Amino acid sequence: MFYYVYIIYNIKYDKFYIGQTNNLKRRVIEHNLGKLNYTSKYQEKWILVYKKRVSTRKEAIEYENFLKKQKKIKIFIKNFAETIFQLASPEASGLHTGGQGFKSCLVRIY
Repeated sequence: MFYYVYIIYNIKYDKFYIGQTNNLKRRVIEHNLGKLNYTSKYQEKWILVYKKRVSTRKEAIEYENFLKKQKKIKIFIKNFAETIFQLASPEASGLHTGGQGFKSCLVRIY
């Protein structure tokens, strides 16, 4: 069994969440249905922007904790997301996203 460390982003509230799970699809759905404490406060859609697969739950917990402690990673993630959104905007010259806007540039699993 594999585990995933993931980062989701809420566009409306400009919030990120870092977590770990053994079922990524289910977990993102739970976040979007408001079934998990932290993310249930924000009533808009959460988008998966990063995932990393690891072999054990221990690895997942360690990597999740590492990411949560890194101030620089949070700045990087925010800048990464802003860059993706800018590149995928309809105004970006030469970029075709199939009418999906920035959402087509982010990881989608459902």
